[in-house]
Amino acid sequence: MDRARVEDVMTRLFESGTVVARRDGKLHRLSPVSVPPREGEVLRAWVRREDATSTIEVGLGYGISALFICDGLLANGHPSARHVALDPNQLEGFSDVGL
Repeated sequence: MDRARVEDVMTRLFESGTVVARRDGKLHRLSPVSVPPREGEVLRAWVRREDATSTIEVGLGYGISALFICDGLLANGHPSARHVALDPNQLEGFSDVGL
């Protein structure tokens, strides 16, 4: 995935404030569960500042913070960069939206 595509996905999500789960067609409201844009920007900046090549996240939810983290990893330009997210509630709590 490239940064332009990540940015496009984030823009669409924040403009609508919702996402429809492919798994079950259920409409999910991002707020108050997901990080707001400003917090996401701070996460991305942190990944950039540390020149991170790998990150781990506990809790995926709707995947918003993961998008910001991955955007930071992509911006760092390391071809083997990797983000791992763990969420035991992804299926039942979030209809696999984060995935």
